[in-house]
Amino acid sequence: MVDLGFKLYGKADICTIAFAHPKYPCSNIQALMKRRDWSLALLQKPILIHFSFTPLNSTKVEQLIKDIREVIGELEKSTEKFKESVEVQLYGACSKIPDDATKGDIFKEILACFIDI
Repeated sequence: MVDLGFKLYGKADICTIAFAHPKYPCSNIQALMKRRDWSLALLQKPILIHFSFTPLNSTKVEQLIKDIREVIGELEKSTEKFKESVEVQLYGACSKIPDDATKGDIFKEILACFIDI
């Protein structure tokens, strides 16, 4: 994956890796990989893609790499300007609120909006 421009974070000598691409937001990569039935988690500070090798998906590493290559190819062909998803932006904004009580109040208001829908 390094040959595609990804940077690995932390020690990749265990069953979990975290990585990011310098050009494309992790949330875009994650969303496109989800369309290919991959469940990749996002980490924060910095925003990274997280992948754990389990007994099941460790047999699918070649497919994972193939799909990531296709996703990067798709992003390279796109004329869109990429930015992090709204969810990531909202998460980042909320993480900057220092007071937990205020965070709870905001969360309650957001939930109330969803419940009313």
